[in-house]
Amino acid sequence: MAKNGDLYEIYISDDLKAFAQYICKNKFGTMIVIFDYFTKGEVDISLLKQSGFLFPPIYTPLTVAINSGK
Repeated sequence: MAKNGDLYEIYISDDLKAFAQYICKNKFGTMIVIFDYFTKGEVDISLLKQSGFLFPPIYTPLTVAINSGK
């Protein structure tokens, strides 16, 4: 089960990934933020923290991806 602060990798292509962070779940759905950080290697947490967000928090069907193993 997802909890506040969990980080998730989003695969853009075979070697490029972005990162999202779980904020909360309420009657509107699951709220996440997408970091303005992309990497082909391992995540550098210090760079991730400094990167900011691509856009304001959004609601998404994150639980569908989690439950399906994606």
